[in-house]
Amino acid sequence: MKYLFFYITLIILSVQDCVAILISKQIRIPINKINGIFIDKSGDCYIDGFAVDSLENFYLCSGKEQLYISCFSSEGEKRFFKEFTFSSYGPMYLKDDYLYIYTICGQKSVLKQYSITPSSILFSKNIEIISQERINNILFKDSSFIIELLESEDIDGRVHLKSKYQLFDFPCQYKQDVNNPYNLPQSVFKEEDLGLNQFIGRYKQYYIFYSILDSKTCAISIKDYKGKIIVSQTLSMDFLGDILTSSYGGNPEEHKKIRNNKLYILGHKEGFLIITILPLNELLKI
Repeated sequence: MKYLFFYITLIILSVQDCVAILISKQIRIPINKINGIFIDKSGDCYIDGFAVDSLENFYLCSGKEQLYISCFSSEGEKRFFKEFTFSSYGPMYLKDDYLYIYTICGQKSVLKQYSITPSSILFSKNIEIISQERINNILFKDSSFIIELLESEDIDGRVHLKSKYQLFDFPCQYKQDVNNPYNLPQSVFKEEDLGLNQFIGRYKQYYIFYSILDSKTCAISIKDYKGKIIVSQTLSMDFLGDILTSSYGGNPEEHKKIRNNKLYILGHKEGFLIITILPLNELLKI
């Protein structure tokens, strides 16, 4: 099946109440094991990992009971496909031509490191994440990652779980405890924003956030260092496609990536994986 590429003009309203036009690109990849991406559809559509390199090749970790890693070119053509025997328990991360996948080996939390090119993937080594407590979640951002630990506390005779966040660098060295899963200043992200706004990453001096407004629309917001919204862009969920899930949660931050001065968002519709590409330079002009 021939891959389809098209440009769509979105008419939106900016925070300044001015009508603006944003040109976006969408790539449609068939959901199958032949020329597309294989997703175990015995339930939800699972994508655990999503990464984009500087040449706009797309790396995807999919599956449910079985793990698959595939690569597609910027034109949507399949470059490689590999099946693995271990399970993914979190997102994956691309850094310096290495791909990192979070998994559990026995009682140890491990990042599996793979040497990666657009045409091949080769195992390099296992890197243990040293933590005295069991990791509940992991999130990669800006050449580092943050783990979430769950601590129990007794309040009025009842046990409550409280999240604790720790910052690690590469190669997996503990740096410090942080106040939120994104290690952002409170002027930009407050604790009450958890579950409502997802931090996608930084672009220039700005902070990019994603939030769902209702069943039909979501919003991309750009904030400055004071937490002021500079631009807010609403997008139709019909346009983006249905939300995907992962083995570690629904609609994860992992499905939105900033690279190459662009924002990439995953969705699926009518038997296709859809990658929507939004130019951030154009978004800032709105």
